[in-house]
Amino acid sequence: MAVPAQQSSIKPKKPAQTGENLSEQAQPKSASLPPVKKSSPTLLGILESQKVLTPAQVEKARVEEASTGRELKKIILEEKYASVEQVAKAEAQLYKIPFVNLRETAASPEALGKLPRAVAEHYLILPFAFNELKNLLSVAMADPTDLQTIEFIEKKSGAKIKPFMSTSDEISKAIAINYEESLSTEVKAALKETTPLPKGAPVDITKLGEIIREAPIAKIVSTLLEFAVKGRASDIHIEPEEEKTRI
Repeated sequence: MAVPAQQSSIKPKKPAQTGENLSEQAQPKSASLPPVKKSSPTLLGILESQKVLTPAQVEKARVEEASTGRELKKIILEEKYASVEQVAKAEAQLYKIPFVNLRETAASPEALGKLPRAVAEHYLILPFAFNELKNLLSVAMADPTDLQTIEFIEKKSGAKIKPFMSTSDEISKAIAINYEESLSTEVKAALKETTPLPKGAPVDITKLGEIIREAPIAKIVSTLLEFAVKGRASDIHIEPEEEKTRI
């Protein structure tokens, strides 16, 4: 009896893998990575880069902010890590707003005339330069990111506003100095224009009106009123003191 031939179960061999094939399998496919973004500057980062804060102070301030929720700026100032001016300069760099040193900057009469002193004191701002050609008013502010205040003083002054960073204390001092000096200069100029009558000189009655208008007190009052109109003041307060008069 014939035995049927068994079918061959031999499978074809896979081709041998070379070292080149193995290295290709071992390497994962390269994925396209997104470009690395530079981290945005921070107040702490700027102060550290300026060598104002040490790395230890930066870390301590971060921990304090995270654990207490206190404002970072207040932490820096209250812990005396930096001065008010150093923080203001760092904020100016952070917000890309120029910093103005009001101790070395005298405000022009044209700029001061754009905003009354009462407005400057209320909003803690100082107009210190005015470009008539561009109708551009440079204003020192303790918070130059306050868009609401900027919008208000634009309407009040009728000029475009260029904000500058400064400190609250320096602005307060500069307001007192510049507004008083501006008025004092105008009053002195008015007095120089007057010619006092010599004692015992006869007075021409027909020229009495002109003499009164040219009198020192009349010149002062006229100058005060003109200054008030330029500054858009609602009223004028005159406070006599022992050695000077405050207006």
